Parts: sequence; C-alpha cells; structure tokens
Amino acid sequence: MLALMICLFAADAEPDAPVKILARGEWRHAAVNGKKALVIRKAEDLADLVPYNNLDAPPAAVGRMASAHLAADLKVKEIDWSKQMAVLILAGMKGSGGHSVEVTGVKREKGVLKVSWKAHAPTGAADSVITFPSLAILLPKFDGKVVFDPPLGK
Repeated sequence: MLALMICLFAADAEPDAPVKILARGEWRHAAVNGKKALVIRKAEDLADLVPYNNLDAPPAAVGRMASAHLAADLKVKEIDWSKQMAVLILAGMKGSGGHSVEVTGVKREKGVLKVSWKAHAPTGAADSVITFPSLAILLPKFDGKVVFDPPLGK
C-alpha cells in the first residue's frame, strides 16, 4: 500500500523541464529602458517600449518594425509570435565596458517558467565608458507566469 502511494505521488509531481533557447543577442534599446526584465509575447508588447511608444504611426506598423529590429538583434529572419516569445534582461547603466548578462537556465517548474540569469562584471582592465548590458532570448511560446532568478524590476 505504501509503495502504491509513493508511486501515485511521484506520478503527480511535474518534473522540471528545461526549455531550449532558440536565439540570443543584445537588445539595441537597453540604454533607454532602464534596469528590468521583460517578457514579450506579441509585437504590441515591443511597441509599448521606448523608443517605439513615441512613434506617430499605426500600432500594427510600429509592432512590425519593432519585431523586425528584435529579430535582427537575435540574428533570426523573423519572430513568429504565435509560436515564440522573447525575454529581455536589461542590467541597467554600468560605468565601464566588459559587463555582460548571461542566462544560466530556462525551465518549467510547476506551471511557471523560471529564467535564471546572472550579470558579469569585467575582469581586469576595462574601458571607461558608459554601457548598458542586455540580453534578449527567443523561446518557445509559454502562456503562463514567468519569474526571474534573481528578480529584476518590470
């Protein structure tokens, strides 16, 4: 009886499922969007961000242009928002070169998509220049909640 209960409990537990990153690149508008993590599920989500939100054009046209820019940053031909989504991690302003952002893992845990990441500081000498490290990743579409570890502003 105990063995049956253990088997039933194990069958109900959802295993952690790693998610494949389809593409990655730096996002060109990190400097004007602060320090935050963003989940982009459709072109209109991009159109709401600076600098796109200030354009005097129909939202659908702005969304297409913003999607084309993000696709270029990711080095993909296009983004199929019906099957894909993007995650942007913007580390904010840094006072030197050599800073970077790395996604260390993406997995589904109990119905939530968890994006683990870390920021890297330069090692050794670095240029004295203002930088805005960022990372954009393209993932298969996920309609549930997305959390970041460690958390970042939204």
